[in-house]
Amino acid sequence: MSEPLLHLTERSLWDAARDRGTYEMSTRGRTLQEEGFIHCSLRHQLPGVAALLYGSRPGPDEL
Repeated sequence: MSEPLLHLTERSLWDAARDRGTYEMSTRGRTLQEEGFIHCSLRHQLPGVAALLYGSRPGPDEL
């Protein structure tokens, strides 16, 4: 498979991980330590995953 794996996260968590040099979140509200792996998706799965994990959350235009 040559399709990249993608991971959805919140900008603040990603920025903090870049500053620390390590990313330790698995999915929304769950750490890698708690879950045991980092959730990833293929590009065609992203809309469903985004709706499931972030659908109830206001977007940047709604804040």
